[in-house]
Parts: sequence; structure tokens; C-alpha cells
Amino acid sequence: MKGVIPRLFVYGTLMPGAINWEVLARWSTGTPAPDSIEGRLFDTHLGYPAAVVGAAGSIPGFVVPLDPARLDRALGALDDFEDVSSGLYKRVEVVTTGRVAAWAYHWLGSVDGMRRIPTWRA
Repeated sequence: MKGVIPRLFVYGTLMPGAINWEVLARWSTGTPAPDSIEGRLFDTHLGYPAAVVGAAGSIPGFVVPLDPARLDRALGALDDFEDVSSGLYKRVEVVTTGRVAAWAYHWLGSVDGMRRIPTWRA
């Protein structure tokens, strides 16, 4: 399934209307749809949230359709933006509560000392 999922689930600064939406908007080909995934959301106190995907709980956000013709470039650019190479985030496959397959960015760092939050509000 890797590389063929033309959607990204976003829960923080890449959400529509958020500070970094324009980074994602250039790769989007449709209307973002509200949805959620299983997991827990934390405030990093660095201006962006951390999502522990798959943990007990719910993370609200949006499923953003990506241009299938530019999917590899889009995912590469988004991985760079999320600084996946630093080892704090990993792009993972998820299935939303609306039963939509998408990519999401999972926090790999420690959440010790971070406050759990119900949703991201920048």
C-alpha cells in the first residue's frame, strides 16, 4: 500500500486555516474532510503538536486529498517539512474513523512532560 495512498490526515499546523496550510495546499486536489484517527495528541510547547498514532483516544483533524500524479513529490516534500529524517516523526498508514486510508505523521519522541490535548488550536 505504500506510496499509493493519495491522502494525508492532518491534525496540527497543516490543517486548513492553520499557519502551515499553504505548505500542504499546493499538493491538494480536493476539499479537506473532517475526520479523526485513533491516538493521542500532545502539546510539544514548540508551536506544533505531537500525535501518538494508534494509542487509546481520538485525534480530530482533516483528510486532505493529494494529487496522485505528484504523490511521490508531495510526500517527499511533506516528509522534509515534517523533518522525518530527524527521527521525531514517521509517516505511517492510518485508517480514519470514517474508514478512509491516509498517511499521518506519528511522533516518535518522548511525550514525558507534554500535556495531552483534545485538539490542536494554534
